[in-house]
Amino acid sequence: MEFRGDIEVDTSSANQEIDILMSLAEGESFPYELNIIHLYYKSISSSNKITFMFRIYMGDEQTRVGGARFRFASDDNADIQVNGWFYQITEV
Repeated sequence: MEFRGDIEVDTSSANQEIDILMSLAEGESFPYELNIIHLYYKSISSSNKITFMFRIYMGDEQTRVGGARFRFASDDNADIQVNGWFYQITEV
């Protein structure tokens, strides 16, 4: 599967770090999380446009049948706006 995300972030402090993560195999025996992107902002800023592409192989049963979600994490307050997303499934 391939994902593309388009978001905007407003940071609230200097030296702020943000992460966009994907949680996979939720509700299964061995859930796990992958870091899609890690960003560092030296100063407070607004309307930071972030576009990311991410590809994952659904190689095991837990990843295939378990739940999944994108997660946003920050070491301080931040506002996030999702402008859009795209996903594509390639069958082998």
